[in-house]
Amino acid sequence: MESIEKSGIHEKSKHWLELSQGIDYSARLLIRMCLNNAAADIRNKNEEWLELAQSLDADIPQTRIIQMLHNEPSPSDEELKDEDIKQEIDLLTNRKDRLQGLVDLSQHLVSEIDEKLAKLQVQTSPEE
Repeated sequence: MESIEKSGIHEKSKHWLELSQGIDYSARLLIRMCLNNAAADIRNKNEEWLELAQSLDADIPQTRIIQMLHNEPSPSDEELKDEDIKQEIDLLTNRKDRLQGLVDLSQHLVSEIDEKLAKLQVQTSPEE
């Protein structure tokens, strides 16, 4: 498959396609973080919840993800070494920047929708 940069499509379309790739990545990152938080909650607080998840049909992908996350060791902040801490800082900084970009884009798109709604509402208001 030809990359977006090398394709012959219009620049504005390329821009939107590149944005959609970034949104996809950021959304997957956000979902992964949510699943990790759920798994941490399972590990730390509620073994019964995991037992219920394990009793479900093993073909359910979410159940397998939760089980894998539950079994994955999670080092505490005290266990991290200096190099690990630097890598964790870089990772978290990158995630934060990606998610902030998603928030900024969402706010921009909400503004565009508000403008379109305002124009449409003016067009549909009864003339006096």
